[in-house]
Amino acid sequence: MNRRYFFSAALAAATASRTRVMAASDQVNVAVIGVGGRGRAIINDYRQVPGANIKYLCDADQASLEKAMAIIQKFNTPKPQTTTDMRRVLDDKTIDAVSIATPDHWHGPPPFWRATPVRTFTSRSLLLTTSAKAAG
Repeated sequence: MNRRYFFSAALAAATASRTRVMAASDQVNVAVIGVGGRGRAIINDYRQVPGANIKYLCDADQASLEKAMAIIQKFNTPKPQTTTDMRRVLDDKTIDAVSIATPDHWHGPPPFWRATPVRTFTSRSLLLTTSAKAAG
C-alpha cells in the first residue's frame, strides 16, 4: 500500500477481507490528535483498517486520554504512547499519518487529514491527496 494514498484507501480497506497477510512494510503508524468523541470513533475506524498501527494518542485533556486508552485496552493491539503535546507526535519520524479530531480552530494546515466531513466527500479527499503529493 502506498502511504500517500492511505486515507483514500482506508474506507475500501476497511470493507476488504481482514484475513489478508501484510508485510511489515505495509504497516502504517498513525497518531490521533484529539481523542474526544470523534477521536474515539476514529480509533475504532483504525482498528478495522489492516496495517494501521495506532502509535500515539494526543489530547490536552487527560480524562479524554484515559477514555481512549480504555477503548484500546479492550482489544489485542499494541498500547500506543499518550501525550498532551502534539509537537511530540509531529516530531516523531516514525509517524506516517496523523488524524486531527479537534475543534476547527485547532486543526493543522493541509495536507493533514481532518476529522471534518472530508472523508464523506470524494472531491475533498482528492484535493487533500493532491495537496499531499505536491508537498512531497
